[in-house]
Amino acid sequence: MKDLQIGLVIATRDLTFTHSDGSVEFVKISIGAPVADGDDAWACPYLIQAESFQKLFRMIGGDSLQSLIHTTHILTDELTALSRKHAGTFKYLGEADLMLPPPEYLGHRNRGGA
Repeated sequence: MKDLQIGLVIATRDLTFTHSDGSVEFVKISIGAPVADGDDAWACPYLIQAESFQKLFRMIGGDSLQSLIHTTHILTDELTALSRKHAGTFKYLGEADLMLPPPEYLGHRNRGGA
């Protein structure tokens, strides 16, 4: 992970971040294309970039789709942690609902049904 890079960006989302003092900055979430990480794992990098902070990391999966799904699900937790750390709130299209999958579904399997 020492040379982690975002690589080819396959999806983005623009947010705003309002600090506790009322100042606002733009934030871009970028998801990179999943890449093979050894013989039996894939890594999907993501970047949360603002003027005053950034977070670059990746999620691992057994194949490219699983790593991508894990990435989309972990973003809510990452943004919650960044909100606390930087004392502010994120918004998407002016709303508090960031329209991201809830992280509690990570690792859960569909047990049948529609």
